[in-house]
Amino acid sequence: QIPRLLADLHVDYLLLIGGNGTMFASKIIAEKAQETGLETQVIGVPKTVDNDIMSIDHTPGYASAAKYIAQATLDIGLDLWSMRTFEQVRILEIMGRNVGWLAAAAGLAKADNNGAPHLIYLPEVAFDEDEFINDLDLIVKQQGYALVVVGEGIRDKNNNCIGNTLFSEVNSGSHTYGGAANYLTTKVSQVLNLRARVQDLGMAQRCFYPARSEIDEQEAYLIGRAGVKAAVTRLGGSMVNILDITPPESVKFSAIPLVRIGGKEKQVPEKFYDKQTKQVTKEFVTWLRPLLGQWNSNYLRLDEINLV
Repeated sequence: QIPRLLADLHVDYLLLIGGNGTMFASKIIAEKAQETGLETQVIGVPKTVDNDIMSIDHTPGYASAAKYIAQATLDIGLDLWSMRTFEQVRILEIMGRNVGWLAAAAGLAKADNNGAPHLIYLPEVAFDEDEFINDLDLIVKQQGYALVVVGEGIRDKNNNCIGNTLFSEVNSGSHTYGGAANYLTTKVSQVLNLRARVQDLGMAQRCFYPARSEIDEQEAYLIGRAGVKAAVTRLGGSMVNILDITPPESVKFSAIPLVRIGGKEKQVPEKFYDKQTKQVTKEFVTWLRPLLGQWNSNYLRLDEINLV
């Protein structure tokens, strides 16, 4: 048993850093420690690009990943536009498991009504293949090309993964997905006879340092300090949440009971996504844009390269 092992090792504080799965593990360990009368302080510290933790506005890690996805979608859209006489459709698969926070971030790349991304599909909304084919066909006929964004966990009305293989991690209860874009690309090629290609951003979505948000970076540091403060002030059984960005020495934070968080998943609310247009709303853009910080500030400039 983990709490007993921690006690035997004289571990007084345990801070678990991660997403909703980690918060669930924190909840279980904290409950077991309390049941057995152990005094180990278990604190959850949120950090996940998926942004799927309940009771907080956003998690450290999300804004930087969202910034990368928005920039990548913008660039991929321009690339596809330039190749539209050769390649008409590209389907971009985005991480996020069962929620569409990251896929929604691609919407920030849309500069006008006719521009990319043309369709965005989130796991929170049931996916209809026939409707997808019809919508895509119309867009290609009108624009000559179409960039589609799909969350990796999209499902149909019967909750079946779309062309997707579900990989369960042994004994962890967590899942990863893959294959939605591959399946849909094949479908588009067969049904519409269009040249289509898969675009998978892979692990770069969660680790592309040049696209980091300076605000996200600061919040990650502050929430780490808050976790330590919560532990030493004996707020075990809680997850920390910073209330505002203040100097580190006076950071204000709240402690949310893990029982309210562990085992739950925060989905993209209806107000942030338009099911009819398959686009994010202005309200979503207004919420996310300030979290990204200075746009494109960390990209390499040609005039900064020193040739030897």
